[in-house]
Amino acid sequence: MRSEFFMEGTPERAAWVDGKAVCPECNRFSCRGQCGCSCKGCKSTPLEAWSRDACDVIREMRERSTPEGREAWLKRYRGSIGDAPQVTWGQCVSQVERTGCPHEILTVARKPESRLALEGAKSWWSDKRATHPTMLLSGMTGRGKTVAAAHVAIKFAEARKWWLGAPSGPSRPALVWLTADLIARKALLDNNDEAVLERAGACEFLVVDEVPATGAKAGLLALGQLIARRIDSGKPMVVTTNADGPTLREPLGAHVVDRFKRAFIVKDDAKRSMR
Repeated sequence: MRSEFFMEGTPERAAWVDGKAVCPECNRFSCRGQCGCSCKGCKSTPLEAWSRDACDVIREMRERSTPEGREAWLKRYRGSIGDAPQVTWGQCVSQVERTGCPHEILTVARKPESRLALEGAKSWWSDKRATHPTMLLSGMTGRGKTVAAAHVAIKFAEARKWWLGAPSGPSRPALVWLTADLIARKALLDNNDEAVLERAGACEFLVVDEVPATGAKAGLLALGQLIARRIDSGKPMVVTTNADGPTLREPLGAHVVDRFKRAFIVKDDAKRSMR
């Protein structure tokens, strides 16, 4: 196979033009030297070898050099957008649950009741997210804060659809759901905790649920550092807590509470649980 494929150190041109060649080193079928791998079969194909429009890249470049060709290319591109796979709300809920959001919360989030936290979360998602990447939901237990956070996480899944195509190579997580108490109560962080915090810091969309006012010093410090870095980065984050700003100042640090002033804050002062 190798001797048939290579002719004096270069791929057999006829087979590549016809799209019938399989490189014996990278095992790619009909890549025509465009796959970017380091094997001899792909690297030794000079650009001028594709003067007969066998190369997809050259053919597209020629097409886009004329107004008519650009219009034809744009027409195909717009059509491919319309053919993008659609997802159901249930698929989005399932993917959010995989990130760690409790099943019982998502059961309610499928058809949530209209509450202050939910309406505030909807407003943040549709209008305020660009100017206030962080949303803080505060209020007593049972006011629907976690359900509201789950709702916008589902909306993110609906927009992002990260599970439909897996890019090659390493990539940052799309969504991380972090139950804050799991970190806050740690007196000593282990390698697994560090990995969780690293994923939370790198992800595209982060939910930090139920930030407590009490816990172990090491855990609270790590949690405060994570929240501060996320706010400074400008990446979307939702934080829920039963505590108010002054109560969080000591456990998380004054610098974290001061950064919350940049957030879109939804505060429910009602004293009655809706559970």
